[in-house]
Amino acid sequence: MVEVVEGDSIRETIQGIVARYPAGAARLELTARGRIDAARLVGPAVAPKGVLAVIQLTGTASSAGTELVLLATAADGAMVSGKLVDARAVELELTCEVLERADAPAEASRLPSAPPMSWGAVAAASARSEADALDAAIEDEESSPSPELGDTIEHPTFGACVVEKIDDDEEFVMVRNSAQRLLRLSLDVLRLVLVGEQDGQRRFRSRPRGVGRERT
Repeated sequence: MVEVVEGDSIRETIQGIVARYPAGAARLELTARGRIDAARLVGPAVAPKGVLAVIQLTGTASSAGTELVLLATAADGAMVSGKLVDARAVELELTCEVLERADAPAEASRLPSAPPMSWGAVAAASARSEADALDAAIEDEESSPSPELGDTIEHPTFGACVVEKIDDDEEFVMVRNSAQRLLRLSLDVLRLVLVGEQDGQRRFRSRPRGVGRERT
């Protein structure tokens, strides 16, 4: 409840309350009782004079505007009613109930939304993210250790392979994949990046360097 100061504009007081909220964020339902003067109504050619006793003053207000409807009596007992443009407070209590804008959900629904991603698109995005992470990791190859016996190398073609032999010059490694096929991989062709370790067994991920071919 707001006690409007004597002489203050009712409309300006209401607009000041609306201004406390973000634009379009709230709608006020208004009721008032008391006395007003200098009332200006929509329509009548002659504005009512003197102090009016408010029987009912209701309306709504938002950042889009204010609408007020007045029912009052003049000093001579005449009834005054209509849409109120503005008036001055003589002795007035104003009650405001704050509501969410009724049109807010509709405005939100008009916002463009991103089309749903298919499972294929999700998988492709995940693969790109993983590849980007791997590219970042292999930029500094010296930070990744060399494979040892028992380590696992994840090969893009042959899958998970276990290291069984390493050449003395460490240019080739002999690995066995899950199909028990013995393979000879060239470390000059593959980039190996350490991606994990469990129970003393390290796991490397491999990608072609883009030159040469692996020999099996």
